[in-house]
Amino acid sequence: MHNNKFIIIYNYLFLRCILMKAIDVAKYLITINEQKNKDENNSLSKLKLQKLLYYSQGYYSALYDKPLFNEEIRAWEHGPVVKEVYDYFKNLGDNAISANKENTLSEQELANLSLEEKETISEVYELMGQYSAWKLREKTHNESPWLETYDEKYKTDEQKNIISKEKIKKYFKNYIEEDEEI
Repeated sequence: MHNNKFIIIYNYLFLRCILMKAIDVAKYLITINEQKNKDENNSLSKLKLQKLLYYSQGYYSALYDKPLFNEEIRAWEHGPVVKEVYDYFKNLGDNAISANKENTLSEQELANLSLEEKETISEVYELMGQYSAWKLREKTHNESPWLETYDEKYKTDEQKNIISKEKIKKYFKNYIEEDEEI
């Protein structure tokens, strides 16, 4: 009986590690944005979502010494971008992301997020969600992970301009150690 419990727990944790995707984090951020701005019709722009993903990854990896999601973050012209999330929402054009069924987490998906994941993402939203997309863009352009990685001559090469997870973690660890706001 104890052996079966171990196998179930192991399988859950193993699948949990594999299944945590940047799109899940994005959908959770959209869900939070919807909850915070229900009466204001304040949809989230794709640009702002990308910056919140970057800050979520950085803060989480610095606190827990592991990435929040496995997808790479790239240094693009307008700041850090998770290409898989960009591709998911690119058909929206210039429209903001609405909090519909496809763009938010179901109850089951929400239950799959750990408490530390939910708390970290929520905290990042509280700290950074107050800023406009362009303010966040400007902020990321002045931070070393993007500054040290972005190279305009490689902007069309998908394998170039990848901001390493280690670089992101190191940068945010320094912020936390200095007790600064991300």
